[in-house]
Amino acid sequence: GPSEFAVRLVPALFALAGVLITYSAVRRLHGREAALISACVLGTGTFYFAMGRILTLDMVVAVLMTVTLFCFILGVAENPGRRRRMLFYGIYASAALATLTKGLIGGLLPGAIFVIWLSVAGQWRRLLPLYLPTGLLIFAAIAAPWHVLVARANPDWAWFYFVHEHWLRFTTNIHGRAQPWWYFLPILWFGFFPWCGFIWPSLRMVWRERREAGPAAANFQYFAVWAVFIVFFFSISDSKLAPYILPAFPAIAALIGIWFAQTLADHRETAWRWGLRTFSVVAGLLAVAFAVIMAKPTLLKHGSGHVGDVKPFLVGLVVVLAAAAVQGWRASIRCKAREVLGTMIGTAVLMLTLVTFAAPPFLRPGTKTLADVARHEFKPGDQIFTYHDFFHDFPYYSGLL
Repeated sequence: GPSEFAVRLVPALFALAGVLITYSAVRRLHGREAALISACVLGTGTFYFAMGRILTLDMVVAVLMTVTLFCFILGVAENPGRRRRMLFYGIYASAALATLTKGLIGGLLPGAIFVIWLSVAGQWRRLLPLYLPTGLLIFAAIAAPWHVLVARANPDWAWFYFVHEHWLRFTTNIHGRAQPWWYFLPILWFGFFPWCGFIWPSLRMVWRERREAGPAAANFQYFAVWAVFIVFFFSISDSKLAPYILPAFPAIAALIGIWFAQTLADHRETAWRWGLRTFSVVAGLLAVAFAVIMAKPTLLKHGSGHVGDVKPFLVGLVVVLAAAAVQGWRASIRCKAREVLGTMIGTAVLMLTLVTFAAPPFLRPGTKTLADVARHEFKPGDQIFTYHDFFHDFPYYSGLL
């Protein structure tokens, strides 16, 4: 029904689905241990968690693209038969749904990743059969009707959709979202906190085994191509928003999980040391930052008057992050699997819970109160204008548009 709970449930359920899909795919490819760690890394990563709580289509399209990309790597590993056919049909169906969700990137970006990986890893022999005729029928049956009906009802839609919302959005600053080329790199790195220190070691694993033959090395390259291409593609665009790189997160989580499991199997737990100390330093810096905000609220550009309202949660964040910094450094000395994973996951759960309660006063205010007035006071035929911005929640709350 038309309730906040119903609409906010959508990105949350898709976020959960993305974690479960990552677990299932990595388990099929690299075993249960790697799958469990990959799922934990993805589900407790700061940015992925936050996007599961924000009402946009970005989580939906990211998870549908994740299904497309996992179906492909699982499908090419299968021999011809029913299982391979179903996985390839999953590629076409999920790509069509992603296209319906947020445009052509839903099908084009996974397709580009397929081609790059097949070329770089020399895996073209694994592509056939790809069930192209029936697959294209599935894609068209799902994606085409909406596009055709909207184009017939709106004469200017085709130009707006294909040119304005795709080509001009990518090649110009028409939406006013220009950012430097490195804009996504800090978002990606800090967005994986508390696991950010393990991104580089997992990518080194791909580089170290690039010359190895066999499906494992090819899978590493696939996840690396997946993540790097998504970040690169949106980095060269003239329109940048933080959620654009969300589809890269499952691939990086898979690499970190596989790397963890591999170091455990090879008894190379000392390889975790650099990542744990990075976690310890970042946690300590965050603890200091929250302490400074409490002491000097005026340093905040927005919401400084609300610091006192959420002070208990900020104190909790300082305590949790300071304790995590100490425990992370201790764990880096012993490098015991249970202690390491417990420290990382425990820190993430406590920190994200506290942030959930502390954040609302600092977020952009909605228009719910104004919309309620408009719903009762406005008459049929009244015109509504928005100034400076379009407030996406107003049409929903007011029911007027």
